Amino acid sequence: MRVSLVIGVVLLTAAVALAADGCGSFTGTDGTAAPGADAGDVADDAAPAPGAVLVDPDGGASYAASLSDKTKWEAVNLSMFVAKATGFRGGTFDGHYMYLAPDTGTNFLRFDTRGSFSSSGSWTAHDLGPTAREYFGMGFDGRFVYASPFDDDNGSAMGTLVRYDTMLDFEMPTSWDSYNLGAGRFIGVGRGSDHMFLSPRGGPSIAVLAAGASPDGGLTLASAGSPRLGYRGGVFANGYYYLAPFQQNDESAPSGNVLRFADSKAAFDPASAESFDYSAKSGNQSTRGFGGAVTDGRYVYFVPFLAAAYLGVVLRYDTTLPFNNVDSYAVFNITVALGQKTARGFIGSAFDGRFIYFVPAMDDTETNTFVVRYDTRSGFNTIASWQLFDLHGVDVKAGGYWGAVFDGEYVYLAPYSKTVMLRFHARTPSALPPPFSGAP
Repeated sequence: MRVSLVIGVVLLTAAVALAADGCGSFTGTDGTAAPGADAGDVADDAAPAPGAVLVDPDGGASYAASLSDKTKWEAVNLSMFVAKATGFRGGTFDGHYMYLAPDTGTNFLRFDTRGSFSSSGSWTAHDLGPTAREYFGMGFDGRFVYASPFDDDNGSAMGTLVRYDTMLDFEMPTSWDSYNLGAGRFIGVGRGSDHMFLSPRGGPSIAVLAAGASPDGGLTLASAGSPRLGYRGGVFANGYYYLAPFQQNDESAPSGNVLRFADSKAAFDPASAESFDYSAKSGNQSTRGFGGAVTDGRYVYFVPFLAAAYLGVVLRYDTTLPFNNVDSYAVFNITVALGQKTARGFIGSAFDGRFIYFVPAMDDTETNTFVVRYDTRSGFNTIASWQLFDLHGVDVKAGGYWGAVFDGEYVYLAPYSKTVMLRFHARTPSALPPPFSGAP
């Protein structure tokens, strides 16, 4: 059922800008150090001079050479702009504005990426009213911004999708709609070829919407499999939408069962579902309990989050190889290889056209402050391909982020447990890689 929501104070212009494998080795099987590998072999991330860049010969884009270059980082405390900035889980970018989804409360945040990061005039809070509660992840289909529903005020599954039409006046009641997807929590919403996918937290169904169409007539509920499994976001790559496995429905055990659906301009077919559990086939129990997925166009990377403990093992699938073959996958143990035992527990990721970023969420002390990035132009199992940086070097209050957004130039980290938002000047000139969907 469609319900109009009264909100907003500012006109939103829809300007959609879609653009356009050292040293040391590591095993690709069990995530433990290879013989002779030393965690201290990680490249010295402080070596490049402040402001140094890496220039790609194919197109001239410049990327920040060092993740720990403090001249590339900016921080703002969102509580300066929003009185009730109580944490956010995920966001999205529409080509002009960056959005954040509220964890609690009713305020969605929007940032004008053409304005100053630290200026209150660049930020706007929008209160969606008493029916808006606790979202987890956002997505953009070229016109509409979606927020994935999680819980209501009582901790019960909300199941109400919120969608904003960026072609309409932000102040108009008809610019925002909500749709009842039925009982169930969802984590992350991302675009496939021609559909939007909402990942179930543990409910029976994956919600699939025809991009740009009204959910009143374009909604399909596809089975999440049996036993009912929970997923945290997903990503589209080479004709398939991949859902990142998290936990079983009763939360009794983590899941490693990757689920994918074929997606094309044709009508969505739920029967196209395939699943594969690398952890079960390989025996590597650290490749379960993921916190999202991201792609560089060829590979799908599953973000390590939580199984029996918080994890740092990245699972990568080569989409040019058979889906249900163990040899199509590789792993890299961030925690061990980079020599930082608290660099584990990540939620969300981003791809800037060259580097994959892993967003620090939690470790056993509840706050992971180490952001990690991988250079996709270098070897996946080469330690020098990886960098990490303690975000306390930017702001002592930083840490506990859930999700990232890339706007073509900056990578933004969405604050969950705190209100300090960070962004990293990743590349110039501003340009988006092909429109891969990441989540949450």
